[in-house]
Amino acid sequence: MSASDVAEIRELLVRYASIVDGRRFDEFGSVFTADATFGSDPAALGLPAIADYIGGLLRGCGPTQHLLGNEEIAVSGDEATVRCQVRAIHLGAGDASHLLYELIGEYRDHAVRTESGWRLRERVLYPRIRLGQRAVVLGLAPLE
Repeated sequence: MSASDVAEIRELLVRYASIVDGRRFDEFGSVFTADATFGSDPAALGLPAIADYIGGLLRGCGPTQHLLGNEEIAVSGDEATVRCQVRAIHLGAGDASHLLYELIGEYRDHAVRTESGWRLRERVLYPRIRLGQRAVVLGLAPLE
């Protein structure tokens, strides 16, 4: 496992968070393989489905911030298993901008080395703590 592989994978994780927070889902090709899966039961399969899935989850959101840390990266040849902690803060939009939903959990990823660099082939989120109203991110939050 080289230091450059670990650094590139860390950069990949940060790129994902920046793309999500910036709502630049058309850039997911720089994060995921074309045949990647996101989530579970059922997982979104492929770049368009992942973009639709995440975009749908955030359809009611105003600003978001995904903070990552405590990465555990194990590289074996051209594959890697990655675990990192996430704290995702979501504010409502419009009349719900005073509402908050926060998720604290862990991403568990399978990354692969491609001709374009490291990419995620699989990402699953394991929530641990949820604070506030999840309906905020879906645009379904009641105004309080």
